[in-house]
Amino acid sequence: MSGTLKTKAIHLVPMSELTLERTLPADWRQASLVGRVMLPNIGPSVVIVDPNGDLLDVSHIFATTRDLFELESPAKAVRIAALRGKKIGKASEIIANSSLRGADQPYLLSPLDFQEIEAAGVTFVESMVERMVEEAVMKVVPRDSDGGLDQNKLNEVRKKIRGEVEEIVGDADFSKIQPGSKVALEILRRMKELGMSTIYPQVGLGEEGEIFSKASPATSVGHGAQAGYSSDVSPWVNPEPEIVLIANSKGRIIGATNGNDVNDRGKEGKSSLLLHRAKVKKGSTAVGPFIRVFDEGFSLDSLLDTKVRLEVWRVDGSLKFEGSNKMGKISRKPEDIVAAAMDEEREHNDGVAVFLGTMTVPLKDDTGAEFTHEEGDIVRIGSPQLGYLTNVMLPANKVQGLEKGALDLARNLAIRGLLVLNVS
Repeated sequence: MSGTLKTKAIHLVPMSELTLERTLPADWRQASLVGRVMLPNIGPSVVIVDPNGDLLDVSHIFATTRDLFELESPAKAVRIAALRGKKIGKASEIIANSSLRGADQPYLLSPLDFQEIEAAGVTFVESMVERMVEEAVMKVVPRDSDGGLDQNKLNEVRKKIRGEVEEIVGDADFSKIQPGSKVALEILRRMKELGMSTIYPQVGLGEEGEIFSKASPATSVGHGAQAGYSSDVSPWVNPEPEIVLIANSKGRIIGATNGNDVNDRGKEGKSSLLLHRAKVKKGSTAVGPFIRVFDEGFSLDSLLDTKVRLEVWRVDGSLKFEGSNKMGKISRKPEDIVAAAMDEEREHNDGVAVFLGTMTVPLKDDTGAEFTHEEGDIVRIGSPQLGYLTNVMLPANKVQGLEKGALDLARNLAIRGLLVLNVS
């Protein structure tokens, strides 16, 4: 972590993290980067990053990112828009404003405006096994006097389940087993025969994956903003670093960004029917900082070489967790995950943003205790290809700064005369 994390206001991301270098992709000058900015006395506006490091307002060309992504070639449209965009300031200056979010200064928003937000679960083997641990833990592991999990019992349960899974799998490389294949279905059958819970293996190994509604775009938060975790008395809440794919209404994948699918592991472990309660909170969907649109230099295949890094820092500056999410180990193809969210039985007229899932589940913090969030944690997620998304974590009932909703955005665009744009 650059600089120091010590700050008087724990509801702010430190300025050391709100720099161009700590935010944008390594090759940002060549990248097609699209985002949204709150402009003082104007409202949410679509912006692009130009090679000079300026942010250009292009909302007079396409009023929403949804409109842009419906075009035949969004990458080409971004290049053309760069010639007609209105400079609103240096990207470095606007990024620096994006935690304090003063009313008189522009700041970054989530790059999503009307897209529905879906999420895939159990798309990595590591995630599947850990979800099985969560389920078992909630049944047998007692709490200590402070409400935390009994660490010795937790370790016993984790070792037992991992051992059972390894015994069934044998010498096979579990990470390379294709869900729905004969091998995967045989493993699933043997799990059932042995009386193991197959709630999570069913979607981790079976033909159909897990897709659930995560949030509306108005409740997603962007770079620098407050993000939320379960404010219930829970000893087991954590970030989930993921890549998010953006598809238009036709199902065509347009680009990618970073996401934090914040989760209450204890609540999900009690019952899969509590997934909504575990996953959907104020500020529990962080997205950004920008959407990188696919072009000649960056494609869907590029993502398979990506390592999504997660860092969690406490208010005192201590590093509590770090790890990386190797996208090459994903069990289901990213395009298949998006297709499952947008099959012929479902309609997403404004497109969709799909969280692809994670293999990086924080297990232990730097002291060896089971990881759980504390108020004021700083979470940084990203990669050199997509840049880095940084947020300050608070109990969800304390999160501030959410956008007002789709109707408010539509009214704002109407007042500005932008809803009559024809971008087809």
